[in-house]
Amino acid sequence: MNLPKIMLYALSGTLVGIAIPVIAYMTIHFSPALSAQEKEVYNFVSTPLSIHTRGWKPVHRTCPVSPDTGMSNTLHITDTGMGLIDTKKEASDRLPRLSFILHGDKTRMAVIDGYVLKEGNSFDGWRVLRIEQKRTLLESKKDKKWISID
Repeated sequence: MNLPKIMLYALSGTLVGIAIPVIAYMTIHFSPALSAQEKEVYNFVSTPLSIHTRGWKPVHRTCPVSPDTGMSNTLHITDTGMGLIDTKKEASDRLPRLSFILHGDKTRMAVIDGYVLKEGNSFDGWRVLRIEQKRTLLESKKDKKWISID
């Protein structure tokens, strides 16, 4: 096999060009100067975490809002500076609370006082007339009201 000299030079140059960086990488070791905090992080070893539940007490959660009125079952009292007043209103006397609106191309729904409602649905003496992106129109026996998300 008689290769021209130029091809031998090219092949040997390529092999030397690859071999020098590989040998340098394998033999030269750089030790970077680390600060105390960096050394602490570098030498970090995790330890298992054990949690003892022996002294834990069970938690009983109850919903503070009743599903029928959307109001709390407890009495709300506020000090106005002129005396204590009861701030809890009956469901029919207060304006319903709008908490979420889903307004898509084909779907329009609103969550009002915990009820998921569409246009035309009724709840607690109110009827949903229109659902827009940021507000909802309700109708009662007395009047019509726009409500928006608080």
